[in-house]
Amino acid sequence: IAHDGRTILLDGELIDDVTTHPGFAGPARVTASLYDGAIARGDIGFEADGATHDAMWLPPRDGADLTMRRRMHRHWAEGGFGLMGRTPDHAAAMITAFFGMRGVFDRGGKRFGDNVADFYRKARDNDWYVAYAITPPQVDRSKPAHLQPEPFLYPGVVEERDDGIVIRGAQMIGTSAAIADYLFVRPDWPHMERN
Repeated sequence: IAHDGRTILLDGELIDDVTTHPGFAGPARVTASLYDGAIARGDIGFEADGATHDAMWLPPRDGADLTMRRRMHRHWAEGGFGLMGRTPDHAAAMITAFFGMRGVFDRGGKRFGDNVADFYRKARDNDWYVAYAITPPQVDRSKPAHLQPEPFLYPGVVEERDDGIVIRGAQMIGTSAAIADYLFVRPDWPHMERN
């Protein structure tokens, strides 16, 4: 994450390396040590597709799986003394749940379920830290999203390309985004009228 091309600004200052910046170095160091600790434990990993994976990516199928997931979540919570909100296991639980219920995404078309499964496997195989930003900006709540003065106040797709999509808009509370591998942006439009 030190030099991967992302742009990180803090109070208008461009941060070149989050691993050395005083505002980010501590959380980056603690997160790295907890990843190392999870690997060293051996009791919070599972086998799939010929490799061992962190239990944060384990789709629970029985009581033993749930017990392993509890140990894993406890590892992350206790390792940060409860002070690090949204550690890697947090969003991994959402992505794993999506994978476990991919049929919901298949309802929109098999390609959507395939995309969920593909991303899950890549995230699992690389043990990515996926952070998320899901809270819309504070705006005039008396109007639905499509009646706000800025058409891309909330995140929306403005362009589809062969290499992905371009999104424009804002979401807030992207805890740990500066030190994560990926940022999950979920549209959260409770006041949007559907056509």
